[in-house]
Order: sequence, then structure tokens, then C-alpha cells
Amino acid sequence: MKITKIYGSPIAPNPRRVQFMIQYKGLDIPVEHIDLMKAQQLSPEFLAVNPSGTIPVVVMDDGSYFTETLAMLQLIEDLYPEKPLFGSDVIEKTKILSWINTIYMQGFIPIAEVLRNGHPAFEGRALPGLKSIAQIPELVTRGKALLETFSETMDSALNGKEFLVNDKLSQADIDLFVMCEFSDLSACTIYTDQYPNLKAHAARLKELLS
Repeated sequence: MKITKIYGSPIAPNPRRVQFMIQYKGLDIPVEHIDLMKAQQLSPEFLAVNPSGTIPVVVMDDGSYFTETLAMLQLIEDLYPEKPLFGSDVIEKTKILSWINTIYMQGFIPIAEVLRNGHPAFEGRALPGLKSIAQIPELVTRGKALLETFSETMDSALNGKEFLVNDKLSQADIDLFVMCEFSDLSACTIYTDQYPNLKAHAARLKELLS
């Protein structure tokens, strides 16, 4: 069993989580970028691959495919265990998964709320997928408030540390870096001088993953 292809994007956060993992592990897996600005994910050609119209997508050599990012990350980790990013023992793995969940729920979702409910490019597309969903401007205000708490949480967690778990690079660090850069795209930057540990972590990951 092996991965034959990944559909991704150089700008969207979930595809970047996958892209950075395969890049760090040095894997030679073909990646086809979907142009989100041209709504290529909603084209008949892509919907034939993934009827939900979302990315990333991992295609297996038996023709099966997966569309949930965390499942893809675990799949890649299991198939290509060298340079592990999900930990080496049960406690380390649990800590990493806990941080991944925290980063997604408390970071990704508020950033996505700010972007999709505030940017004119997402008018009628406040949620990913095929349905037309109206923007709710109040979610922009709420998202920015939630991100202040998230930034404080992550800055405190990184105090005196280079990485989130046992001072080793993990997928949790990659996810946090992706969220930092996603916050730039959403015009609600979370790694400012107000949060020096978070800012230093983002700079460290940018160097490691370049």
C-alpha cells in the first residue's frame, strides 16, 4: 500500500500541514496544486476526485482516497515512520495529539471565521464545500477575541522551550506554524512582539521547514 498522489494548495492551511510533513520527511510523493482563487476545487474535474470539493486529498494505489487532514497525517506517519512527527511513546503521542486538537479548535477555527466571514472573496462561501453559506460579520469580532486567548496560551506553553513536546519537532509545531502564517492571510496576525515566544517559534519553524 502506498500513496500515489496528493491534491493540495500552497496557501490553504490544511494542505500545508500535509505538505510540510512530507517535505520534512523527505518523501517523493507527487502533489497537484488546486487553484483555490479560481475555485478549481469546485470544477467538475476535481469533484470527480472528491465530491465534497475540499482539499487536501490523498489518493492511494488501490484507487481509494482520504479527505480528512488528521487522518492523512497519521496515514503518512504510519507508512513512512522515519523522522517521526507523532511521537515515539504513548505519552509523547498523547501530548502531541492534544496540542494538535488545541491548535485546531482554538486557533484554526477562529482564524477561519475571521477570514471567511470578513473577506469579500468568501461572500456566500463562509464554510468550505459545495453549499452557499452567508457570511456572519459578528463572527469576525468573536474570532479575533478568541485568537487573543489562543496567542496567550501558546506563548505561555512555549516559555523556555523550542518546541511544544519534549523539545523535539512534532506535527503540533508544524500545525502551530501553519496557523501563524494563516493568521497573516486572514489579517489577524497572532505572532506579534506581544507574544515573543510564539514569534520566536514561528521564526524557528520557518527556518527548519524552508
